[in-house]
Amino acid sequence: MLNRKLTLLAGVVLLAGLTGCSTVQKGTAAGGALGALAGGIVGHNIGSVGTGIAVGTGAGAATGGLAGEAFAETTDADVQREIENLRADLESAERELAELRQNSVGAEVAQQLQDAQNQLATLRAELDRANADLASARSGLETAKAEAARAQAQLTQRHAEMSQRDSELQAARTALGEMEGQMGSLKKDLETTKAERDELAQRLSALETDLASAKKQLNIVQTTLAEKEMANDNLKNQLSELNVQLEETSRGLQLTIVDQLLFNPGSADLTASGQELIGKVAEIIQTNFPGRELAIEGHTDNQPIKHSGWKSNWELGSARATSVLHALISNYGFDPMRLSAATYGEFRPATTNATPEGRAANRRSVIVILPEKMPIQRNQYAGI
Repeated sequence: MLNRKLTLLAGVVLLAGLTGCSTVQKGTAAGGALGALAGGIVGHNIGSVGTGIAVGTGAGAATGGLAGEAFAETTDADVQREIENLRADLESAERELAELRQNSVGAEVAQQLQDAQNQLATLRAELDRANADLASARSGLETAKAEAARAQAQLTQRHAEMSQRDSELQAARTALGEMEGQMGSLKKDLETTKAERDELAQRLSALETDLASAKKQLNIVQTTLAEKEMANDNLKNQLSELNVQLEETSRGLQLTIVDQLLFNPGSADLTASGQELIGKVAEIIQTNFPGRELAIEGHTDNQPIKHSGWKSNWELGSARATSVLHALISNYGFDPMRLSAATYGEFRPATTNATPEGRAANRRSVIVILPEKMPIQRNQYAGI
């Protein structure tokens, strides 16, 4: 019974958490103290207290060391169960000490019993502190576990965020690559556009130059046309005074003179007034259209020839056109290379032949002033 109590008391000393010692050392110390107490009690019974204490100390120390070594290998649950057992044994030991105190004799034994009781109280206080430390450690462990769980959750979330950021970064890199490709394409397009712009600018400059030249030419043409219109108006006025009709046609300027101003009926010879009129017309032509080619036409009405001796109106029209041609060459110095004569007889009337007035208008001589670049007669027969 005493050995078991010593072992239990050594465990109590171990649980008290003696500072600076291992579990074996704590068990040895506690076992020595309790062994001394038990040895003193035994020595008292056998009559040698000192010997009992010495023997009890050694035996208690050995037993406490074994108890500390065994305790070092226990788990937390084992420690808790052992604490509960020690509490029960401690209460039992206190009761036995109380019985021993009642049955013991002598002041020395009583003092040793009191010291043992004080040590037991100290050990109980140490045991309570150990329990408190254990509870605090458990609470700290739970807190640490909770903190570790939170840290693990934060770490997991951080990993997820980092993974998301990696995905976003990869997507951004991909988008950046695409944008760089697009920028390269846009740069090429820009260079092409710049080249096209430069080419267009050159073409525009050339067109502006051409436009400026065209404007100058247009101004010249407009000025020429204005001058021409003024000249035509002046010419019309001059010819109108001579009863000569001026008309601008696709062939050129056409001067029409009714035959009654030039010829007697049925005749192809110019009258004196006809010679004078042809002279005035020749002067106007030479003044306004020097060197121009002239086509002279003879026209008649549709009345058949009866008394004049002409074979037909063809011959009459031709003779009258030739008379005007000879007058221009012989009397007014026109170049025969620039003159031609033709007859249309009655087949190109200017108006109706149904009335005397119409027939009078159809009997006419026409002088066509050809454009400057239309030398019809000479070019037509140059290759013959």
